[in-house]
Amino acid sequence: MYKKTGYIGVFGIGAGILALDFAMRLLVIERKVAAKYDETQGSHAANRRDDGVRVQDEDADDTNEESALTQYEDFRLPNIQNKAIRALPILCCFGNPRLLVALFLGFVQAALLGAFDATVPTEAEKLFDFSSLDAGLLFIALDVPYLVLGPIAGWAVDKFGTKLAAVVGFAYLVPTLILLRLPSEHIVKDRKQNIILYCALLALNGVGNHRISECCGS
Repeated sequence: MYKKTGYIGVFGIGAGILALDFAMRLLVIERKVAAKYDETQGSHAANRRDDGVRVQDEDADDTNEESALTQYEDFRLPNIQNKAIRALPILCCFGNPRLLVALFLGFVQAALLGAFDATVPTEAEKLFDFSSLDAGLLFIALDVPYLVLGPIAGWAVDKFGTKLAAVVGFAYLVPTLILLRLPSEHIVKDRKQNIILYCALLALNGVGNHRISECCGS
């Protein structure tokens, strides 16, 4: 896009997507709000109750969620006298080591993705004299595992939990990240084969990035 249209095309696409997203958000109407103005919503809910169908509205869902959380003492906020913590209760949550580890893992995962976005184009230009278009196509190798391995990674997280999946994902990324230095070492002398090697290493890193992104998302 940058090669064909320049900065105007790149930012134009981004601005268009943001405008469409904003417009669609404005068109969303919550069920409770719609029920106040649409009598058919209320009558439909009443008919379902008359038929013996168990219906839970949003208030009931919120109540059930709150009761499920408050039955565990770990999720209760203590009676704190500190004014700063009372003003920002989220500060009290930072004392939970599980939350801190989750935030740290999310930061590492975001840093890895940002590092790939920043370094792949520059390295491709340095090693292979790629244009912006050619460098952008390299991200296909990095992003294809997100599409192919999505169901498998989700199944692994559901079956084995986020802890094991995160450990395996980060451990897997250690050698694949180290191997990314091979193209710059010019172990493979042929330029075409070196490009293939670089794409293969990007795909291997994409597998690990997708696994840890599933864990952080869960």
